[in-house]
Amino acid sequence: MPDLEWYYVSHVIPDDIPNQTMPFEVQVLGKHGEAEAVGYIDVTYDSLAINGKSIPSAVIEAVKRYPLGFGDYVDSAGKRLDLWGNPLPGQPETDRETLASILVETAVRLITMPSPCRRRAIARLRAVVTSYGETHAAQRAQSMLNSLG
Repeated sequence: MPDLEWYYVSHVIPDDIPNQTMPFEVQVLGKHGEAEAVGYIDVTYDSLAINGKSIPSAVIEAVKRYPLGFGDYVDSAGKRLDLWGNPLPGQPETDRETLASILVETAVRLITMPSPCRRRAIARLRAVVTSYGETHAAQRAQSMLNSLG
């Protein structure tokens, strides 16, 4: 296990959090990946302190990139890590490409959603993907959404 400052960040489903107006969760992780402290923010926050520890702004920006129900391990620079705290190879260079990649993952998960929920989710996701249309991943997500209906 690397000796690093790392976090688990996620956009939590409202039923799973104590304060539904604060949908973004930041967990400060210990050496073995266990949550040592947890904090919640909303999209307007640009700073957060948990148990007196200031959370890096890159981590706060990272948590805001995730669509509802998604999250990941990140380092203090907001870069994605694997389950063991190691940097992921071939990470996108920009936040736009990172978000577009997450959108592709989301589009894949839509396939298993019940039909009424899927239609609403596709419409919302299509609007987001359109704003990221310049990236390769966004074009893949758009193609997947088109095939879903």
